[in-house]
Amino acid sequence: MKKKYFIFIIFAAYIIFFVSCSNADKKEGKYSKKDFDDFLISYEKKIIPLNKEIQETNFLANVSGKDADYRKSAKLGIEITKLYSDKKSFEMLKSLKKSDILKDTLKKRQLEILYNKYHSHQVDRNSMASIIMK
Repeated sequence: MKKKYFIFIIFAAYIIFFVSCSNADKKEGKYSKKDFDDFLISYEKKIIPLNKEIQETNFLANVSGKDADYRKSAKLGIEITKLYSDKKSFEMLKSLKKSDILKDTLKKRQLEILYNKYHSHQVDRNSMASIIMK
């Protein structure tokens, strides 16, 4: 009888251990690996066309020397600043970084780069816009 009881206790502990491990992603933070993957897809859809446009506009402004081209370039710079100063996105990146949920080295590096980029833009948007327009 004691042997059956002992086996039951070991089995129950085994089950509890694996259930707790499978829920570790959600316990460490409110964001998961999938949230980061979704964020990356959304981020790339926004930043790639915006970055391309700002590079073309900067080139045009440098070649033409027109004030209108420089103003357009500055406005696009403000758009990029708005993207990186988003508080909700920064909080998600901060939470993911703190939770250490990402194990893939590429994803960890992407998170580190994005975290640093967003972190440097966590200032008042109006202040940043005035700096860019100068």
